[in-house]
Amino acid sequence: MKKFWIWLIPLICAAMISVGVVIGVTADKNLNSKVVFATNLYCRYDKLSLYVENTYTITSNEIVVEPKNCTQKILFNTDNENMLSVDAITGEILTKEVGNCNLIATVKASEVENITIKIPVEVKEIVIDAPDEEEIVINKNEYTINKTIDLNIGTEMIIYQTESSKNECSYTVLSGEDCVDEIVFDYKKIYVSAKAVGEIEILIDSPTDQTIIYITVFES
Repeated sequence: MKKFWIWLIPLICAAMISVGVVIGVTADKNLNSKVVFATNLYCRYDKLSLYVENTYTITSNEIVVEPKNCTQKILFNTDNENMLSVDAITGEILTKEVGNCNLIATVKASEVENITIKIPVEVKEIVIDAPDEEEIVINKNEYTINKTIDLNIGTEMIIYQTESSKNECSYTVLSGEDCVDEIVFDYKKIYVSAKAVGEIEILIDSPTDQTIIYITVFES
């Protein structure tokens, strides 16, 4: 009889160990599958700014649930389906129209209660910066007149007579300034006197035209 019990003891121990393992695994499984409800739900931003006709996925960078080990999924919706198309599970958003609406996020706080928040969404038009417009220079002058004049040293000569007054005209000595003694703009006439032999080039700009005067100065 003793021999029988001695033989039975290892079997009983093995059975007890097996039961203990099963209980331990079950307990651990139950512990890992513990339901954790949300205590808080919030958006990191006061408003989401999205561009029209684009796809976005809401992540924890935008909407946060607490505690971190919460086992409840956030569900998404919108109060304007014409503006946003929202995947309730993934939080993927397709923006369809320009305007303002709300993204609605909901998570379970208990078996019978939810936490729901509304996040303002602005859907904006994509604006592509237009390239800089080429600068358009409108030449006010319809034509350019070139005029050649011979001038003796010490002589004053009318080199140009305009249809406009001197307040509307200007002149620039392009070359030969060392040869010029004096330039006088008197009402509608320009007078030039020379002091040295050489060549003078003067640009006259009036409301109607541009004129380049070429003056060759001779010894008198």
